[in-house]
Amino acid sequence: MHFVILGGLIFIAARFLGSDAQNDFDDEARTSIAVTAHLRESLVEDRFRRTGERPAGRALTDLVDQHVRDEALYREALRLGLDRGDTIVRRRVIQKMEFLIQSATEVAAPDDAALEGYLEAHREDFTFPARVAFTHIYLSRDSRGEDLAADGEALMQRLTEANEDQNGLPVPEIFLGDAFLLGATFPLTTESDLAGRLGVAFAAAVAAAPVGEWAGPFESSYGLHAVRVTNRAPEYTANLESARRELERAWVEEERGRLAEEAIVELVASYPREDAP
Repeated sequence: MHFVILGGLIFIAARFLGSDAQNDFDDEARTSIAVTAHLRESLVEDRFRRTGERPAGRALTDLVDQHVRDEALYREALRLGLDRGDTIVRRRVIQKMEFLIQSATEVAAPDDAALEGYLEAHREDFTFPARVAFTHIYLSRDSRGEDLAADGEALMQRLTEANEDQNGLPVPEIFLGDAFLLGATFPLTTESDLAGRLGVAFAAAVAAAPVGEWAGPFESSYGLHAVRVTNRAPEYTANLESARRELERAWVEEERGRLAEEAIVELVASYPREDAP
């Protein structure tokens, strides 16, 4: 890498310091950098989008000067051929060309038949797993230490006794557990998400727990939990009406990609290819 950088610097220095016969940096070869009202407006709008400020006066002058400086360096780099042989520059230009082709590709709105076909072909993307919502009382392993198991049994005993009298709801001043970082209630959550937060065994136990009754204690990564499932949502697959907007967006994206790839194949075919033996 050091030799490559050194070689590049020597190459540039030679171009600048070489004889007049070898010097390509003549003024006639350089085209002017036009600073138009439209350019100034574009620079102001770009700065506004990025910072929320609209430069004026000296700030605008500095902004235009910076643009002219960057443009001059960019053009000079192209004259030196610094864009050639650079994998990163090559990849970036290819990506911009692909984006240009895709953005210029027009896609007609799909009809219901096309959306139904897309849904059937991508049914797994529109199938949502079962979810469960619950509240829990937490007993911390760190705080209770060796008393954790006994405290868990005592908690479940008191919850069971109060189940009928309190309609399954705990009495806060009697059944106060430990503070839990993720809160005392969980909205509808998938088993996989729950496993990622509290452990696989805990998620499986909650998924199998009855609705409306205290169950447990279930062990998690943090301690023990008395759990009361409040709601369940079974697995379901979306239909055309419930997921029309998402289906249209996905179909258009796929169709645009397909048409763009066809255009790229046609473009590639327009360049003669010679395979050396």
